[in-house]
Amino acid sequence: MMQQQHKRAAPITFKVGDMVMVQAPPRESKLSPKFMDLRLIVSEGNGNKFAVFDPALNTVEMVHSDRLKKTKTSEPALDSHTCLPRSTKPEVPLVYCLCQLGGPEEVLYRFSLE
Repeated sequence: MMQQQHKRAAPITFKVGDMVMVQAPPRESKLSPKFMDLRLIVSEGNGNKFAVFDPALNTVEMVHSDRLKKTKTSEPALDSHTCLPRSTKPEVPLVYCLCQLGGPEEVLYRFSLE
């Protein structure tokens, strides 16, 4: 029986640049997600391990291929060590903008002049 299953099974191969989902840690309830957000394979490690880049945390971690799930995305692969481009304008807390300035209209007007 096992031999027949192994004959039909297609091996899943991962390569650098693939977008994957990583299996979440053990779940506390059946409603918890099984897999975490999209990650990018940056490099191959020893054996079946891959270095996976997490753009949300801007970190790279080694993950075994058993914990990876290939995804079909229309997004282009992210660069290996960059996240989404940040704005060049300075970040100002929203509370400051609304309290010190005359409301959202003045905030938009003031920062559009810069």
